[in-house]
Amino acid sequence: MKRKLSSVLLACLLLAVLLTGELLAGCKPSGPSGEDSSADTPTEAPATEAPTEPETEPETEEDTTPVAPFSVCLYTGDLENGVSGTYESLDEAIGAAQKKAYLGLRVCDANGRLVYAPYTELQCDLLREAKWVTDYVRENRFKYGDAPINPAMDCSAKLVSCDRLVEWVYYRVGFTDQPKSHGLVVSNFFPWCEQHGFEKITKVRDLQPGDLVGVRPSANGQYPEHVFMFAGPTNYERSYVGRGNCLRYDCGSDTRIQSVQPFNEPINDFMCAYRPVIHTGSLTKLSKDMTLTLDIGPACEWFVAVRDAVWGQDDMDADYNYAVTIDGKDYLYEESKGIIKDVETGNVGEVPRAFRTSFRDSSRRMFK
Repeated sequence: MKRKLSSVLLACLLLAVLLTGELLAGCKPSGPSGEDSSADTPTEAPATEAPTEPETEPETEEDTTPVAPFSVCLYTGDLENGVSGTYESLDEAIGAAQKKAYLGLRVCDANGRLVYAPYTELQCDLLREAKWVTDYVRENRFKYGDAPINPAMDCSAKLVSCDRLVEWVYYRVGFTDQPKSHGLVVSNFFPWCEQHGFEKITKVRDLQPGDLVGVRPSANGQYPEHVFMFAGPTNYERSYVGRGNCLRYDCGSDTRIQSVQPFNEPINDFMCAYRPVIHTGSLTKLSKDMTLTLDIGPACEWFVAVRDAVWGQDDMDADYNYAVTIDGKDYLYEESKGIIKDVETGNVGEVPRAFRTSFRDSSRRMFK
């Protein structure tokens, strides 16, 4: 009996030893070579098959390579109106545009894209409109005189003068914030330019096409007695404007009005000049039901409103109904109270009453 019990105990002991060995072996994994892999080495993730992504067309940048033929024209993107010639060679087209740069010509490719302009696009537009207005008043036999209404708005009186010519040209490129009665005259033209943020030019040599030039200072030196629009040097290749002749658009007399322009003559008794600056912006009508945003293009009136706002009023509980962006800066406008808020600073101001009236009329047309 004791022998059988000893045999059973021995068998149980051997079985326990075998089980213990297997458990220990399972708790201690080996590396690829059979060595202990518990050392401080990065652990590689198990290899998995990469997911298959659907094939897509590679993104390609828009091809902006100019395409022949090239048109020398007056309007960007319009190859049906105001085209003076077409060329297979881009160099020839550029040469043709430079030769008559005072007309506002530029070069567009076969797709209507602007590929070259002798000056900035605004300057080219100003020159184009100056040529159009001077041709129009000559062909329609305008006389020299003070128009009772801004001729850019109503030219039925058939009267034009040096200042009315320039304001007419500026109006046609977007500077529509002008007085209707009589328009801009020599005595208030410079303050209007400063109010709209135009750049002041004090040296003749710095003039550029499209600049409003004032000559012959008045007795009190506050304003010029004569103005005209500078059209560039007589030769495009000679950018420097010195004491010699240069080109101008000028309706300062009956003789000038009835002549083919531009004129080629020197600038005498120079006072100063102003260079137009376009202000751009957008207008968004805020509503619970919809949000409509419109590009307001040359935002001169808004620029003036912000500039002339009386800042410092309490915001109170204003319910702003328009979001406005002028030259990249954001504002909120409350129409009924005529207050505007600078989003960046939080300052609130009141816009001039005249602007509130014009804004009400224009916004009704825009958002009708």
